[in-house]
Amino acid sequence: METLQRVLEGRAQARLVHERARGIDPRPVVATALPQSISIQRGLDADTLDPTVIGREILHAVVDVAYQLRERGQVARVLTLGVALAGGSSVSRSRTLREPSAYTDDLRSAAAQLFERMGLQRARVRGISIRVEQLSGSEAASVQLSLDAEREAGHLLDPVVDQLNARFGPGTVTWAPLAHRRRSA
Repeated sequence: METLQRVLEGRAQARLVHERARGIDPRPVVATALPQSISIQRGLDADTLDPTVIGREILHAVVDVAYQLRERGQVARVLTLGVALAGGSSVSRSRTLREPSAYTDDLRSAAAQLFERMGLQRARVRGISIRVEQLSGSEAASVQLSLDAEREAGHLLDPVVDQLNARFGPGTVTWAPLAHRRRSA
């Protein structure tokens, strides 16, 4: 302590450095607010026209965003899909969700509809970005009862997929609801 006083030229500074070095910090811990948006960007290995590859990348990005929302205990009100095209241009579209959600299928469905409405059948896609905004705590979202058994099953499946990905690594498990598979088949 005496050496610190000589080096720092003062007792108060020496005591402060001495306490911090021992892990003593009387200041209160202040939690920071969570961000008001989450975004994920995924680049493709090569420019592509293949709707299967593009759809897969959109699904992976949505799974990542939905997982982050559930992990933080938040729901999103707005989803934005961005598509980077060959040549450096990009297109983005936003959509307000029917109800705030952190469910993978709700976000996937909105992103798929946005991509379909972009009409990019002949455009070479270089990358995908998903951004969710107007986030709030999940307790603020009302819970809607649904008569759609597949949708409810998907909502129950999300936490299971989250646990598997947490255990075996991000992206290990992804899923597409049965209704989506039937439409694409």
